[in-house]
Amino acid sequence: MTAGPVRVARDGVVFVVEPDWSDAREIQFWNAYAQGWERGTLAAIAEFLPPGGVHLDIGAWIGPTLLFAAARAREAYGFEPDPAAFAKLRRNVALNPALAARIRIKRAALWIRDADLSFAVSAPGDSTTSAMLRQGEVPALTAPAFDARGPAIAPLLARADFVKMDIEGAEFDLVPHIADLLAARRPALHLSFHAHRLDKTDPAAWAAKQRACVAALACYPRVLAWDEGAWRDISDERDVAYERALSRDGLEASLLYTASGPRASA
Repeated sequence: MTAGPVRVARDGVVFVVEPDWSDAREIQFWNAYAQGWERGTLAAIAEFLPPGGVHLDIGAWIGPTLLFAAARAREAYGFEPDPAAFAKLRRNVALNPALAARIRIKRAALWIRDADLSFAVSAPGDSTTSAMLRQGEVPALTAPAFDARGPAIAPLLARADFVKMDIEGAEFDLVPHIADLLAARRPALHLSFHAHRLDKTDPAAWAAKQRACVAALACYPRVLAWDEGAWRDISDERDVAYERALSRDGLEASLLYTASGPRASA
């Protein structure tokens, strides 16, 4: 890669981004994206977001999955609360006019109420910005949050075909909050779990959060896990898979919740 805007390609989707060439982590990320970053996430979008569908990217960061999905979607919505990440997201969207016509972005989090949320930040614009402050963490920024059941967001969830949620621990609050909206539409839900972000000093409270999340996801008849280059139906093992996802201390784990199973291999 050289200085200035560059074209990146993955799985037949090409778009333009302009990395901060002074940020080695960002350069490394876009190189990793081109070489196979999060194969499962992009494969889920390619398989379960129907052409001309509606995509919601909750935790859009600097835009890799949002731009990828917009090549397929009729409408794509991205929500990112970190101002440094959002500035890069807005720039990357603007560099792709054909995709930008389908994209709407907002510097905000989705949450259980309208609020100004405090976030822990390891570095400005980092992908691990989290509203789940652990003991000893000092809030580094405040950002607006929309109630996901409110008039601005609920209609989007009511039309969504695919939801990608990667919100660094807040999923344990947000998923139960929108349980009925998910049940009504059952959009494909690519959900990243970040159990390591949560305070588990109160075992009863932590167990209650887990139960609420499990109950909210029960509306989905299919649960898929990325395994050896394909999404595998593990619906009969859903409880075990959920426990496994929560046990990855310090790591995120993703599962895909759908109304139908994966396409049969050719």
